[in-house]
Amino acid sequence: MSDKSVDIEKLRLSIIAKPRSCSCQFHASLQNPEQIFLRKSGNFAILPSCPKESDADAEQILAVLWHSHTYYIQVKYSDCCELYIDGNTSRKFASIRDLINFLESGRRVLRLSNGVSVQPRWHCASGQDDLPPHQAWFHPGLSPSKARALVGNHPIGSYLVYRGRKFDAPLVLCVLGEDNQVGIFRISMRRYFNSKQYFISEQFSYPSIGELIKFYTNRSLADPVQRRYKLDTPLSCTAFLAVVARLRVEELLACKGFVEEFEMIRQTTKSPGDEYKSEAKKPENAPKNRYRNVLPFDSTRVTLGECGGYINASWVRLESGRSRKKVSARYIAAQGPLNSTSGDFWQMVWQESCRLIVMVTKEVEDRVKKCHQYWPTKSKGSLEFKSSVTEEPLLVRFVDEIEYRHFAHTLVEVQGRPRSGGEAIRVNLLRFHDWPDHGAPREAGSVLELLKKANNINLTSGMVGDAEPPMVFHCSAGLGRTGCLIAIDFLAHCVDRYGVDEAILDVSQTVKQMRYQREGMVQNVGQYRFIYSALLVHIDSKLRPPLPQEQHEMSRRQSAVSQFCRRLL
Repeated sequence: MSDKSVDIEKLRLSIIAKPRSCSCQFHASLQNPEQIFLRKSGNFAILPSCPKESDADAEQILAVLWHSHTYYIQVKYSDCCELYIDGNTSRKFASIRDLINFLESGRRVLRLSNGVSVQPRWHCASGQDDLPPHQAWFHPGLSPSKARALVGNHPIGSYLVYRGRKFDAPLVLCVLGEDNQVGIFRISMRRYFNSKQYFISEQFSYPSIGELIKFYTNRSLADPVQRRYKLDTPLSCTAFLAVVARLRVEELLACKGFVEEFEMIRQTTKSPGDEYKSEAKKPENAPKNRYRNVLPFDSTRVTLGECGGYINASWVRLESGRSRKKVSARYIAAQGPLNSTSGDFWQMVWQESCRLIVMVTKEVEDRVKKCHQYWPTKSKGSLEFKSSVTEEPLLVRFVDEIEYRHFAHTLVEVQGRPRSGGEAIRVNLLRFHDWPDHGAPREAGSVLELLKKANNINLTSGMVGDAEPPMVFHCSAGLGRTGCLIAIDFLAHCVDRYGVDEAILDVSQTVKQMRYQREGMVQNVGQYRFIYSALLVHIDSKLRPPLPQEQHEMSRRQSAVSQFCRRLL
């Protein structure tokens, strides 16, 4: 039996207790477990009845989220019922509370009747999962040593919070006190039947981290030797965990944070000067630039042939995460080809073994020429292009074309040195229609659909050496729309690699990385906000794939996310 087709896993469970004797454990008003699950594998809850199917014998339901699928296990109050632990051990419990404590006390494996094993680990008792902080003073990727160093380089009273390594102290407050002493205070958490409390000193506890930090901004802290610390200035961090992306966006919307973040990017990525663009500034290369003020850096420009020929295109290499699970990607960001540079453009594609081009502009926008039509159509069949670095032309043949709602997919074959029987490669061109110049699309779903198609094509095109072939992105200048797409694609890969709960996203740092390699990428605040909007939609799609009977609820949730994202555009 397929895991996805199972609504109720019938596991006999021995509970000798009246359910009303511990009613605080149940979610009596819950109609759908999605309301309590934060989509973290291992979450579980006790439900009053099955949300999918009524069963007279099952007074309670143990709902467990495990690897993107929710399993509903019947809890029956009758004799001769057993709970199977690790596949061969049965155990009885005096109450629901005892069962919850048992499941939370360690990695307990429940083997279900269809052979699937699940590990209920975290009880959702209060209607919400344990959300990590979303505030800017929380630094999710900071190590203890780096936290001390960072605080130590700022004025007295500076503070931040980073993740701890103990279950009962999940967070650590780091603050700089008098005489430049760095104070370290563990923030502990205590669970109750239907709530949780965070505290540094047991004298003062609060139901959320934010309330606890706010309390100590008006009250000093003391370490074991009675040194006093005051929380004056939070050290802001642009990184956040994907699971709290929506909360971070709400915070940025409330305080004009997008404008401040983008302005900080502009200030820290100002042009280093024309001396770093010497090749692009040469008189013989000036006609190859569509815009006089959009030039690639010498250090990151794509070079053509052995002679290092010039094209207005840049390598963009991005990295994120830890060494063992580091996410890395390489792209080519280019200007829209001119009539005179189309040959060099195809030479670059053939030379770098590119299998995919993503075009995010129309040939003409508002009566202004934005890009030359550099690809053959079905009526033309094939075109020859002369490159500035080779004597023999390249032959580009039309193979096929499919029109989708928001973009067109053209398949061509590129052959180098066709007269000598040179190698030919197949290249996919995706042309996106719905992105206005200097603006952003009306909704992010179409862009994510485009990127999904692009990545599927690139994955099935084969490896170049030990890496995927680079994807080529271009709009007109190769800055705004191109930068947005590259940022969204890379950060979405981070979510896919680490998962919603562990992925650390830093839109600001990603845009900075791109701008250090091609000046001016992501041109305005609207485009910057659109990156966040697209990430919200992508994260929501990763929370949990819907079962067939849940499609309506999934559509409702996606509609709510879309309405929220419109506030960003």
